[in-house]
Amino acid sequence: MKKVKTEKYEGYTIEVYEQEPNIEYPLNIEWEDLDPEHLGTHAYKIFDEKKELVYEDKTSMWDIGACLDNAQQDINCGAVQQASEQKG
Repeated sequence: MKKVKTEKYEGYTIEVYEQEPNIEYPLNIEWEDLDPEHLGTHAYKIFDEKKELVYEDKTSMWDIGACLDNAQQDINCGAVQQASEQKG
């Protein structure tokens, strides 16, 4: 994966990557009918202030903006904090 964007948010670092999708962009398919684990063209990783990976998502994203929006939502809703606590 090739890193294409880094952004700081709420004490975390979000890194967005390009990746090889495992399906084509579903223009004529209902999103609900897709495998929820399909890979899009982009993914993200979230690192804490110690630069430790605390969360990542590789599924269902097709651009940088989607990754940043999803990562920020994961931070805001507490999913990242919960994942971090489970690791440590």
